[in-house]
Amino acid sequence: MAKIDKEILKHLAELARIEIEEKDEEKLLKDLQEIIDYFKELKGVNIENVESMTGGSIFLSNIFRDDDLMQINADDTQINADTHRRINVDKKDKKISENLRKNQRRSALVESFPEEEDGFLKIPPVFK
Repeated sequence: MAKIDKEILKHLAELARIEIEEKDEEKLLKDLQEIIDYFKELKGVNIENVESMTGGSIFLSNIFRDDDLMQINADDTQINADTHRRINVDKKDKKISENLRKNQRRSALVESFPEEEDGFLKIPPVFK
């Protein structure tokens, strides 16, 4: 790769939409050249017998449950809205139960709101 000169530096500054003062140009040129030289050094490293790294993403799987529309009753039982089957709630599912109850309260609040538009609650203008 060609050496970075002031013309290339100015072009990079335009692309980045930054202003570079003349007093900083020499330092930036030196720093950028050191970065380029480091990449040249890395390019020469033998990686023939190095196994590719995936960051563990190859073994990932979805740990979340499918979303099911539920109705929660006062006795902490849930009813699947599609199948209308009753579902008993374990202690570990208590948190899910609490979240469902909050969502039902939120839905009731939204339904009682005077105006709604595109899923948002409409309020009178704050600024005139």
